[in-house]
Amino acid sequence: MLWISRALAVVVILATVCMAQDSPVTVVKMKGQHKLSLPEVNKLYFSAFSEVQQEFGKRGLKMPPVTLILGAEKDAVEFDKKTISLTKWNPARFVEGAVLIAFEELLTLEKRFEITSRAMRLADATIDVTQLAKK
Repeated sequence: MLWISRALAVVVILATVCMAQDSPVTVVKMKGQHKLSLPEVNKLYFSAFSEVQQEFGKRGLKMPPVTLILGAEKDAVEFDKKTISLTKWNPARFVEGAVLIAFEELLTLEKRFEITSRAMRLADATIDVTQLAKK
């Protein structure tokens, strides 16, 4: 009986990986049982990436492939590996991770420096009202 469940798990993982070749999200590891639909996962990822693109005013950028790990010890996002780890399948937590990855992808190093410079200039340009009273 145990070998049947292991064989079934291998088949599910292989099928998921094969299906993921045409989709941006790959499910690599699933510990335990999770109700998961790869089309739903991809729809959520596409939606998250599209919203972040719209927020940045950039359209038509390619979505980076993302790895989803279910059954992790804790929910986490690894930006360098573009991995979203969840303890269990939670669409809202997945979208949150997808938004963070999309944000990281679209906020280039140049854009970060630009925003940092503007923030520094704004901080230098503003003065406290109490400083005006002292002059």
